[in-house]
Amino acid sequence: MMSQEHSGKPQTTNDLRSDNADNQQADLSAAPYGPALTTIKKRKDFLAVRGGARWSGPAFLIEARPMRPRTSKSMAPLIVEPTARFGFTITKKLGSAVIRNRIRRRLSHAIRAANGVTPPAPYDYVVVARTPALDRAYKDLVADAIKALAHIAKAKPKPPRDITLP
Repeated sequence: MMSQEHSGKPQTTNDLRSDNADNQQADLSAAPYGPALTTIKKRKDFLAVRGGARWSGPAFLIEARPMRPRTSKSMAPLIVEPTARFGFTITKKLGSAVIRNRIRRRLSHAIRAANGVTPPAPYDYVVVARTPALDRAYKDLVADAIKALAHIAKAKPKPPRDITLP
C-alpha cells in the first residue's frame, strides 16, 4: 500500500486504479466519438495515396486520394460502398512503442470526433504523425482534423493511382 500524507489523494493502489478508471470513463463518455475508422493496412494502399491532396499542421500531415478500385483474387472488381479509409504512419523517431501507440490513438480519436462535424469524402487518407501530436491539446487536434478534412474535400481530387509491386 502507498501512504500519502494530507494530500487528499487516494491512499491505496486499488484506489488509484479505480480513480484512474473513473477519470478515463468520464473522458471517453464526454467525447462524441463516431463509428470506428476503416483502416488501411497494406503498403500498396499507402503508396497509392502518395502525391494526393495534402494538408499540413503542427501535429500531423494528411494526404488523400480517391479510392482506387479494389479487385478480388479472381481479378473481378469488387463492388464496395465507398467509405473513407485511414492509414496512420508514426515513425520510430517519435519514441518507443508505447508513445507511438498513444499518438496513434490520439490521432484516430481526433479524426473520429471530426467525422461528426465534417464527414470525410470517400478517399483513402494517410495521416503522418509529428512530435507535437503527443502533447498537443486534444481539442486542438480535433480542430486540426476538422480543418484538414474540410481542406481536402475542397481540393481538386487527383485520380487514384494503381500501384503494382513485384
